[in-house]
Amino acid sequence: MLHHLQKRPITEETEIVPSCTDKCFFEGECKSKMLCGNWDEDPCLEWRYVECCSESDCNRDGWYYREYRDYECVDYRCTYFVRERCTDSYFPGLRSCVGNYVAMCGNFDSDPCLEWNYTEYCEYGCEMGACKEKNECKGTFTGTVERVIDGDTIELEKCKERIRLALVDTPEYYEEGYTEAKEFTKNLCPPGSKVTVDQDDGQPYDIYGGIIGVVYCNGKNLNAELVYRGLGEIRTEFCEISEFAREEWAWNYGCRDVLEGENCHPSYPEICIPSPPPNLDCSDIPYRNFVVRWDVPDPDPHGFDRDKDGIECEG
Repeated sequence: MLHHLQKRPITEETEIVPSCTDKCFFEGECKSKMLCGNWDEDPCLEWRYVECCSESDCNRDGWYYREYRDYECVDYRCTYFVRERCTDSYFPGLRSCVGNYVAMCGNFDSDPCLEWNYTEYCEYGCEMGACKEKNECKGTFTGTVERVIDGDTIELEKCKERIRLALVDTPEYYEEGYTEAKEFTKNLCPPGSKVTVDQDDGQPYDIYGGIIGVVYCNGKNLNAELVYRGLGEIRTEFCEISEFAREEWAWNYGCRDVLEGENCHPSYPEICIPSPPPNLDCSDIPYRNFVVRWDVPDPDPHGFDRDKDGIECEG
């Protein structure tokens, strides 16, 4: 490309046999995004949109930085200027969760950059870029047994969480009695059978997110049957918080010794304060600044924690 204008010389051949008409006059002349030159087999000059003068171009630096360029002919050269510059938010079409909203990555405005857009509100929460379905496995519910894990744990077809028997502990696979307990549960509540689960209000979930409750199948209380037959034992450390601790099967096989021994209310885990009556206030006890639990049945029955900040009898 020339840096100054030059009129194309007229040759003897073109004077004698003019085969075309020039559409432009100076090789290298620029007009908008077109460049003057001899772009075909005839000897004439014509305009052409040259490749480097495309409408736009995307130049990526790494994964996330994007620069948009427009090209024009300036001083007989193809030059570019930066039209817009932005930082992309990940990849187009990617879905994620922001609180209870589904967010999608894409171009949702007038600039050329990618950004997140809240596309859907999830009534039951968002997980892995999609709305969760209504959790039907909560409170008291029915379901179909899919698998028996061991004597005190089963899986239901409609529940993502495993069902763990409240207050009952059966042997692990490496302990004596494991096979007997598992087979008993499998025979009483075989896969495909319908069961009813009553979730424990005092301890609704275990540390792994499993549902804790009493399981009823074929007219029997599975928790009680395992205890009655000596295939499982009561986990007495949970008697103070489980709503089922005073049911006959739990009370007579372990919880009575715990609850009658001290009668400490589970709302006060650091000290032993009995349930009312009588009703007590802070002046009646020697303790100060102790912790109260609000995730147990009948929390803080004496009303020590008036501001409900989790610390009782402050000062």
